[in-house]
Amino acid sequence: MAKPLDARIATAIDSDRVTTTDLAAIIDEIGIELERTLKRHEAASADSVNFALNESDRDDAALQADRASRTIRAFENALEKLRPKLAAKQEGDSAKARKKALDDAFAARDALAERLRVEWPKLIEQITGLLSELVINDRLMESVGRSVEGAEAKARGVPGNFYMPSTGSPIERLSKIKIPAWDGRGLAWPPAPDFNYEEAYAFARASAEEQIEAKRPRFKAFKLESYTGSPVVFMAREKPGSDKLVRRSVYNETRAFELTQAEADRLVDDRVKVTEISAAEFERISEQSKDPAS
Repeated sequence: MAKPLDARIATAIDSDRVTTTDLAAIIDEIGIELERTLKRHEAASADSVNFALNESDRDDAALQADRASRTIRAFENALEKLRPKLAAKQEGDSAKARKKALDDAFAARDALAERLRVEWPKLIEQITGLLSELVINDRLMESVGRSVEGAEAKARGVPGNFYMPSTGSPIERLSKIKIPAWDGRGLAWPPAPDFNYEEAYAFARASAEEQIEAKRPRFKAFKLESYTGSPVVFMAREKPGSDKLVRRSVYNETRAFELTQAEADRLVDDRVKVTEISAAEFERISEQSKDPAS
């Protein structure tokens, strides 16, 4: 069962544990009861001086008016104490809310700052490394032909000339972006003017040529002796200095060919006698054959 209003008012005035919500509700309730009491006081005061009523009724009305007057003063006294208390509570709640919001903002800031401190320098190192390779690759592609699509255009799926075909407007290039240095001193990208692109380009071109060279087939001169009773087919160098492989065969004969080591090893498994020979021996056997075609 709910406590009477006067008991709840006394608790709200004396206790610091009352919540802002409960305090606001009690003040609203006092306001309603005060309005009712004012109307009762007005009516009782009017009856207390109304000679249409007998003296006993006027006396009762005067007592009611007096009681209502005291209740009004009690309500007003309570409001004088509770309203400042509610304002202080609301201010305290607002201050707590502001402090929590500030604490949450600082916590989010510090967490992001730590992520930036740990992750950003690594990202910048990776990005600037890729951008450097892009610039070098662009020069490498230009040396092959200006119409050749570069790495950036191929990766992004845009025209190699970096212009939109529908509008003719230029496409922003990754290699043209600016990235501030982590310590605030200048730019991490583009690099300082003293960066030696020519040296980097030369290194990249040499590396590319080395990779191409590494993929070229390696040929050696071999003498093939076949007496299996059936043709043996294999792949041999078309002619000296060429990287092209062509189909050849031997059949109950001795011939000289330039083969890769893998092909020579395979022929051994086909019961062909395979012997690595010198360049002079290769020339001698080839002259004797006079027919390099199979």
